[in-house]
Amino acid sequence: MKLTFGVAKTQAIAFTCKAAKCKPYMSGHQVMFSNEIKLLGVLIDKQLKFIKHVTYIVNKVRKLYKKSALITRSTSVKSEVDEDECQDVKMQDKTEAIDSEDVSFWRVVRLNAPEWKSASAASISSLLSGFAMPLFAVIIADFIGIFSNPNLEEVRSKVINYAILFIVIGVASGIANFIVVYYYGVAGEYLTTRLRILLFKHLLQQEIAYFDDKANSTGALCARLSGEAAAVQGATGQRVGTVLQAIGTVVLAVALSLYYQWQVGLVALSCVPVMAIALYYESKLTNDANSGTTKSMETSSKLAVEAIANVRTVASLGREDMFVKEYAMQLKPALVQAKKTSHWRGIVFGLSRSIFNFAYAASIYYGGILMIYKHVDYVLILKSTESLLNGASSAGQAFAFAPNFQKGIKAAGRIIKILNKQSKIVDPPKPAIEDFKGSGEANLQNIDFKYPTRPMVQVLKNMNLAIPRGETIALVGASGCGKSTVIQLLERYYDPDSGTVSQDGIPLPKLRMADTRQTIGFVQQEPVLFDRTISENIAYGDNSRSPSMEEIIEVAKQANIHNFIISLPMGYETNIGSKGTQLSGGQKQRVAIARALIRRPKMLLLDEATSALDTESEKVVQEALDAAKAGRTCVMIAHRLSTVRDADRICVLRDGRVAESGTHAQLMQMQGLYYKLSRQGHM
Repeated sequence: MKLTFGVAKTQAIAFTCKAAKCKPYMSGHQVMFSNEIKLLGVLIDKQLKFIKHVTYIVNKVRKLYKKSALITRSTSVKSEVDEDECQDVKMQDKTEAIDSEDVSFWRVVRLNAPEWKSASAASISSLLSGFAMPLFAVIIADFIGIFSNPNLEEVRSKVINYAILFIVIGVASGIANFIVVYYYGVAGEYLTTRLRILLFKHLLQQEIAYFDDKANSTGALCARLSGEAAAVQGATGQRVGTVLQAIGTVVLAVALSLYYQWQVGLVALSCVPVMAIALYYESKLTNDANSGTTKSMETSSKLAVEAIANVRTVASLGREDMFVKEYAMQLKPALVQAKKTSHWRGIVFGLSRSIFNFAYAASIYYGGILMIYKHVDYVLILKSTESLLNGASSAGQAFAFAPNFQKGIKAAGRIIKILNKQSKIVDPPKPAIEDFKGSGEANLQNIDFKYPTRPMVQVLKNMNLAIPRGETIALVGASGCGKSTVIQLLERYYDPDSGTVSQDGIPLPKLRMADTRQTIGFVQQEPVLFDRTISENIAYGDNSRSPSMEEIIEVAKQANIHNFIISLPMGYETNIGSKGTQLSGGQKQRVAIARALIRRPKMLLLDEATSALDTESEKVVQEALDAAKAGRTCVMIAHRLSTVRDADRICVLRDGRVAESGTHAQLMQMQGLYYKLSRQGHM
């Protein structure tokens, strides 16, 4: 299955062959994180052309995760609107993190439902391993008691028995802990893998407007994809085993303590409420700290992605130090929050730990009184005290993982909130035509449109535009008049606020996006090529089949790039480098034209395809475009008179409407808006 992307004019993020082939050029989780972030970065930033691509990319990422799971077991877009016609509206620079959805612990546990067998075995083993410490404490107390026996032979015999008993407990505890670590580790990695794939797939299926929101920048979404899913393991997996182990320890410790000497046990238990309150406040402080850290990390990640993606521009401007300082400033709020909460967390954690010593002192003191006045056997007092306080100490160490647990719950809430968000642009349950092919005819009728992130700017106002089959329509007008918006509506990147966009008389919402986009070839001002061979880049233009080499050569000839390709030492197998850096602007543009033609589109969309080229390159590319337009519907945006004057119809847009329409000669004769623009020499 081949892969194609329709691209709006956005910042470029490298999509390397390492990401496409998923080669493990680093170790462990780094392989997975590095590749998936590159994939997500380019996909969000470049806008998917087909819904079918979601399945293709998700399958690629699924293979990455399988590799990562094996490694773990063995070791235990933002899409900017960024078009000329939209008037600049200042947006709030502050990037807010996605709020987490309130979720219960049991809902998080249900995420691990497919691994219930492994999780059940690990949970039972956790409870059993938790019994070890109280039993150990009781045996130690008994062991101390035998030394009061004057019969040395009997002491020797009991010492051997106790040694064997310790070995048995040690072996049983070791086996139980092995089961806990192994099965929870496996279940946790499967959960992380599943969540990442679900999250990745869900993000790619969102409407383009979702990525226009600054809160959903490429850096923020990559941080969630790599970090949030892993953080969920703090509320599942081995952390749950630790909590269950602590529960087993506490339950048995309390039972044994009350059984052997209930009065001493009650004295020790009196300190438990203080410990519980301390643990509660520590958990609350940790939760508040995590919220602030998440916001800071997402903001800083966004800045880092932008700087690295545009490293050549940063270097040319000499702004490296500025970006480093800005990055440090973005991280500072998290540092300040951590210092603030760590102070109080230290106090409450110290209190929760020291309370055990206070309880021990009270128990020993009261036990001594019972020995003197009630003649209670000191062995029973030791059993009661040691079992409860050693068990409580072990449980306290386990509850030290509470911060990770809270962080996992919050991460799960953020992931679930994203998964619950449904795309506003979806395929119909039953399309009007199955396997729609289209003829190249389109129509925009009574269109009103505002970008979701710029609701105060009316881009199109009751606009009407008929695009007959086989005609070349040129859209001209001042910056901000709505030219590129027309193309984005034809691609159904957005749905209009009112009115209808249709192909062959059928509204686009009644057709599958994959079918309608298959009929369109899109060439933009700055083509995006991938770090693959020339033949692969061209073949990516059609994901419905595997184009033959003969077809690739044919469209390369049509795009006027064949002679150049065969002059290269490797010909069509030449790797063009990241973002096509091995090719000139005109050469990249012609490869992009060939890629658009390989799918045999009925309609071509040209968004200033020659405006960024020099005169010589423009001439060659324009010849290729003229050949490509033959027999096809074409909608072009251009600023140069020489590019649009031969169009079948020129539409002059002003204030979101078609103000004038006609041939070059007709519009010049009218001496209206088009006449004024042409006199300026710039459309």
